[in-house]
Amino acid sequence: MNQIVLPLELEVKLQKNDIAYHVHHLVESIPPEAFEPFVYCIIKVQTSATNLYRV
Repeated sequence: MNQIVLPLELEVKLQKNDIAYHVHHLVESIPPEAFEPFVYCIIKVQTSATNLYRV
């Protein structure tokens, strides 16, 4: 997954009712537990790939 980081000065240019604030609030409201299955999958894939190169 790629993460996009917006420059800090962009926040000054956005209006308070901009959709970016709503999306940010929505994403931040997701509990960390919701991501645990994905983190487990990523770690499992990375571990499997590492084991392939050890042969």
